[in-house]
Amino acid sequence: MSPSELEAFIRSRIPVADFMQLSVQQLLPDRVELAAPLEPNRNVHGTLFGGSGTAIALVAAWSLVHVRMQDEGLNAPLVVAKQTTHYFKPVTGRVVAQAVFETGQSWADFTRRLAEGHRARVGVVVELRQAESEGVGDVAARVEALFAAVPP
Repeated sequence: MSPSELEAFIRSRIPVADFMQLSVQQLLPDRVELAAPLEPNRNVHGTLFGGSGTAIALVAAWSLVHVRMQDEGLNAPLVVAKQTTHYFKPVTGRVVAQAVFETGQSWADFTRRLAEGHRARVGVVVELRQAESEGVGDVAARVEALFAAVPP
C-alpha cells in the first residue's frame, strides 16, 4: 500500500480522519507518520484539542499495524484494546504523529498467534510533535496503544 492509498483509505473509512484533514507523510514497515492542521483540531485555547491529539495518534498507530498486516496477507479485525496518553506541552500549529512498534514487541509472535487461530496483541508508541520549518519540535504528547487482532 502506498502513502496516498493509505490516506485515501483512512479518510474514506474513518470519518473523523477526513474531518481532521489527516495526511500520510511517511509509510514504512516499522514507521508511519501522519500530519494534520491545527484549525479543525483546536480547542478553545487555540491549541491542539486533547481528543484530536489522541485520535490522530490512534489512527497513526492503527495504520502502522493495519498496513503491515495487509502487506503480509493477514486478514483479521484489528481494534485498539488499550491506550494511554501523556501530554507534555501544547501544540500551537500543525501536528505530526510518528508511530513505531513498542520496543521489545515481536512481530513474529503476533503473526504466529494469528496463524494458530488465537487473539494476537501488539504495542505501538506514537509521539505527537509540532511541525516546524526545520522538521518537528520536541515531543508534545506520547500515546501508548495496545492493539488486538482476532482471527475470523
